[in-house]
Amino acid sequence: MISVASRAAPGLSQAFGAVIEENLSARAESSASRLLGLANIRHVVVRTDMYGTELDMDDVLSQLRSDSKFRQVFESGPVVVFENLGALPRVYAASRSIAHDEGPSGIPEAIEADDYVHGTTVFLADDKREQSNGTPSVPGERSSRDEGRVIQFSQINPTKFEVRASANGPFWLVFGESFDRGWKAYVSPITSPPNGENRNDDPLTGTTSAAPGNRFTPRDVHYLAGDSLDEDLHALANGYANAWYIDPEDFGSSDVEITLFFQPQGFYYVGLAFSILSILGLVTFVAVRIRRARRRAQGSNPLMPALSASPTYTRV
Repeated sequence: MISVASRAAPGLSQAFGAVIEENLSARAESSASRLLGLANIRHVVVRTDMYGTELDMDDVLSQLRSDSKFRQVFESGPVVVFENLGALPRVYAASRSIAHDEGPSGIPEAIEADDYVHGTTVFLADDKREQSNGTPSVPGERSSRDEGRVIQFSQINPTKFEVRASANGPFWLVFGESFDRGWKAYVSPITSPPNGENRNDDPLTGTTSAAPGNRFTPRDVHYLAGDSLDEDLHALANGYANAWYIDPEDFGSSDVEITLFFQPQGFYYVGLAFSILSILGLVTFVAVRIRRARRRAQGSNPLMPALSASPTYTRV
């Protein structure tokens, strides 16, 4: 049995996951690392005591151990864990794009092409071909560090990511979550470049990332009325992921802040607010009714004045 560990695993499309399983042991050296890397998969767990699989576990272990892009980090009994040195971060900037309209099934062959540069190139759906004209077409002509380097990003919660980028030219911002039109990108200029205070530097893309968070941010409801990037600049990337074409010149600064927000979450916040207000209104209504009922009960009881009057005494 083979399992993979990825920061983006919950958002990885089933189609792309199936492609990985089918091609893991069939790819040439380093191609398997690239394929897993596109899915942000950093660790591969192999168990040799599992049956009922078509893969030969001995062959898989031999391939991973001989591939310089995989490093064995743990072994205990039948369990062996490898680190994929070709894993790409959850968010990164690509300065090159290749039109690709064959879906996830065509990715394994595409990454073996001469014009593919891992960590710099992104595969885009064919209908987004026109947006890629501004990016280099010659492998290695420019690097992602020169054209669109994502300095840092952080996960605020699973539906919101904040990215600070410094770029000298247009780039594709690649986000390793299953493609969905609900994901929106909000871009604004910043007066100072990112300070690189985050850690976990990625050697392939120069991206730094902070530890993922899970903060509850109902104020994000304002993004429902915000001005996001046009959907024409939102493309299907790498057969499953999201990518946005960003030109810093459009925002008057080479340093920009990009917020990736899953818009349906904003509608959830609105619904939650209405639910809370409805519950509070109901509780208030019931409390007022009970209070009024008690007052009426006290006013209609003839014994209440007598009981409350002061006692009198007669001296014999």
